[in-house]
Amino acid sequence: MEIDYLHRHEIDDQKWNYCIKRAVHSLPYAYTFYLDVVAPNWAALVANDYTAVMPLPIRKKYFVHYVFQPIPCPQLGVFSMQTLSSKQLANFYQAIPSFIKYLNYSVQASSFHQNFGQFKVNDNYELALNSPYEELLMNYKYNCRRSVKLALKKPIDLKKNIKPYAIIKLLQSNKQIAQLNEQTCNQLVKLMEVLTEQKIGYSVGILDNQQLLCAAQFYIKAAGRIINLINASNAVAHKNSWIKVLIDRLIYQHAGKDIVLDFEGSNLPSIATFFKQFGAQKTSYYTLQWNRLPAGLKWLKKG
Repeated sequence: MEIDYLHRHEIDDQKWNYCIKRAVHSLPYAYTFYLDVVAPNWAALVANDYTAVMPLPIRKKYFVHYVFQPIPCPQLGVFSMQTLSSKQLANFYQAIPSFIKYLNYSVQASSFHQNFGQFKVNDNYELALNSPYEELLMNYKYNCRRSVKLALKKPIDLKKNIKPYAIIKLLQSNKQIAQLNEQTCNQLVKLMEVLTEQKIGYSVGILDNQQLLCAAQFYIKAAGRIINLINASNAVAHKNSWIKVLIDRLIYQHAGKDIVLDFEGSNLPSIATFFKQFGAQKTSYYTLQWNRLPAGLKWLKKG
């Protein structure tokens, strides 16, 4: 297997995106238009005329190149149109250039190889939607099912196509969420705009009696899955269980279809507990890390 290291400007977008779309384990995070927003100047490893690729989000600090994990982009790794053997996966990791001295990189389970650096296991939660809605509903935890049913008995002003900026403003208003810096906010707005333009990004929200946005959801629909990318809410939404309603309506809309709802899980117990209320099952992905920096530069990993 011949593997080439390519800079962003050397990558053929059409061939790359075709590979991602047809990959055995496809994820939309690896499309060029997604990476261009969350990891400008990314590079990649490309094998056999784009039949297998590996995006590398790269930054440089004090002349040192390192691979980082963009936000929101929880899983990358090797994407191939055919299932790769352990040896073929190893070839990709071995092909990462030696000038990259530090790596903190999360990969999906299909492209994990335990022989390259230290690693930790991360939790994700997924729900297969290929059952009737009534069956899916019965798999909710009792309190979740009860909250949704009570909420749906009241009039709800559900709106589609919520503006990205409005979603971010609502997200920022939640004091329980760490405040996002301006750069991250602008990046999230741009990402939602791009995904909407590409017709794989969708938004929905709930307005109160004063027509103020109280709950919002932005999700990606691609590669046989729905990815719950962003949820935003305020105190009114929390009181009325409106985020639960948005998730429930998403399940209702796609029930009986061969599609997976990906909650974009979290290692935080409180978030995991919330996802599990809908009957979601835990899956895993992995964060790889290595540090090849000289001893005096070990501090770089904290930057």
